[in-house]
Amino acid sequence: MNRRLFLKSTGSLALSLAAVNPVSSFADNHSKQKPNVLWITIEDTSLFFGCYGDEVAKTPNVDKLAEEGTLFTNAFANSPVCSPARTALITGMHVGQLGGGNHRSAAAIPDSVKGFPTYLRKNGYYCTNNKKKDYNFKDAWHWAKRTWDETSGKATWRNRKPGQPFFHVQNFLDSHQSRVSVNSYERFKKNIQSQLSPEEITKPEEVKVPPFYHDTPEVRKAYARMYDCITLVDRQIGELLDKLKEDGLYEETIIFFFADHGEGMPRFKTNPLGLGLRVPLVVRVPKKYRDLVKLKPGTKTDKLISFVDLGPTVLNITGSKIGDNMSGAPVLGPGKIDKEFIFGSTNIVGTAEQHSRTVSDGRYTYVRNYMPHLGYAQPQRYCDGAEIMHLLRDYYKAGELEEAAEEYMSPGRPAEALYDYKFDPWNVHNLAEKTGYESILEKMRSINQNKILEIRDLHFLHPWEIETRGGKFTPFEFKDYSRVYPLEKIMSVAELVGKGRKVLSKQIKALEDEEPAVRYWGLIGLESQNWKKDDIFQHIEPLLEDSAPYIRYEAAKLTLKKKDSKKAKDILISGLKEEHCILVLSAMRNIRLLDRETVKELLPEVRKLKKRISELKGERLSGTVGSVIASTEAFAAGKYPPPVDSF
Repeated sequence: MNRRLFLKSTGSLALSLAAVNPVSSFADNHSKQKPNVLWITIEDTSLFFGCYGDEVAKTPNVDKLAEEGTLFTNAFANSPVCSPARTALITGMHVGQLGGGNHRSAAAIPDSVKGFPTYLRKNGYYCTNNKKKDYNFKDAWHWAKRTWDETSGKATWRNRKPGQPFFHVQNFLDSHQSRVSVNSYERFKKNIQSQLSPEEITKPEEVKVPPFYHDTPEVRKAYARMYDCITLVDRQIGELLDKLKEDGLYEETIIFFFADHGEGMPRFKTNPLGLGLRVPLVVRVPKKYRDLVKLKPGTKTDKLISFVDLGPTVLNITGSKIGDNMSGAPVLGPGKIDKEFIFGSTNIVGTAEQHSRTVSDGRYTYVRNYMPHLGYAQPQRYCDGAEIMHLLRDYYKAGELEEAAEEYMSPGRPAEALYDYKFDPWNVHNLAEKTGYESILEKMRSINQNKILEIRDLHFLHPWEIETRGGKFTPFEFKDYSRVYPLEKIMSVAELVGKGRKVLSKQIKALEDEEPAVRYWGLIGLESQNWKKDDIFQHIEPLLEDSAPYIRYEAAKLTLKKKDSKKAKDILISGLKEEHCILVLSAMRNIRLLDRETVKELLPEVRKLKKRISELKGERLSGTVGSVIASTEAFAAGKYPPPVDSF
């Protein structure tokens, strides 16, 4: 790989440039003015705005902001679900460096890992967050208190000292997946539509249904909800900007508007395709700061930027120190970097194990699925409460879906995918096996593999290993020691997944390795083969005795898919009796993927968990345990989970 490309794209060059003392450079040129910075963040939204060319959208305030600012067409979250996306955002680091990539996990981190507002505060800024955090750290509450001057539903720039510059984050919730799809339609009408005028409400016949859905009146009705939520949030953004103007700060403040990841609809949020990661981003720079941030009003840019870059970028334009641990790069301001690709990761979300890595140069998006035996639309209690998921699952069972929709709903997925956003914005035409794309595919594949090794991606360990392997050392600390985390060796087996019978002997050999992560990936590799054949299965059954509990659970699931086995059932039941949420969930996920009759048989043991959820260690995941129990109960009853109206 070209060294210049590698340095620029990974951010190493960014840090070396930042080391040319951006603070003193800033002070020399801007000693009398520090710009205020406002982040307007919204939940779960893709590019469904008028300024992005959507003819259905009713978004006058964001459109006006784009007229006065610069619209970014290649902005990406680094994960397609809230907590890992926001963890990358607040640290300027890839979640694989921290072990914080699994949704609602709680990784231990050292004191050296700081939220980027810490550096702003040291530079005299008043830093406030209103109010969502969702950081995947242990003791996240205290960590957040050290990061912000105030983080609450009452936080505002108005409490700063006279003349003090501010950095404020205002998050708007009403475009969240709950409102868009998971709440009941009655709750949606009460909480969202009731606040809109008849002219603002989107009619089902107005929408353009993506090709990976099914164009029926019922789907149109469900899809139109999304636009109403965005319209309401757009109004709320306008009200916030009015407050900024009332305070005489509109021309004193650099404004960033963006969403925390892709749309809260099927095949967007929680999925590793470009749709789950690509987000709207508008940056408005007042005239007095355009010599600092050279963005002209009413322009578009295809400059690449991802969430790990946003923190370093704000630090750069405010003349603040960029943290030594940060892997992102400043893409605006003095010494800015032009990135050549972004890197994303999708790991465990509720019941679903995606385990995918994404690389995009803006036009081409490459996805490496390390668990291709599991589909994109895996069962998740929360997502499956949505009416649109009920519809899609019914259409799939009835054989009524077109090719793109059927592929999304199918039980497997390709090990590799390549999409051309220029001609295929919905990411439905996989070019990975098409003639003429070999060089692009090889380049993206190489970038992915190099990036995993560069950041020492911790998520090639099972969550239990991330939790326990390091002893007194945090995952961030132990990942750099090959004796503790032999990533190169582990990756040599993980990269075999999805490569067919030609690598079968290597995968079988991996099952005997002393490193449990190697055995685990050997087993995952066999699962993506035709593993029910006796010549393969004979190597799986002995893993019921493996020393690693999560390997035993995986082997027990496969054994029960092959034949009835009391021993395998007892192993899964033993997992339900563990004391930590991570191990309980590992057993639960494997139970949920069994056939309905076996799940019914195990259901009494599953239900016993309800009484002791509050006693389990790893309490940040306790809600996930409850969610997986509910999903399992609904599946055993042959029903879909109902809508979720509690949030």
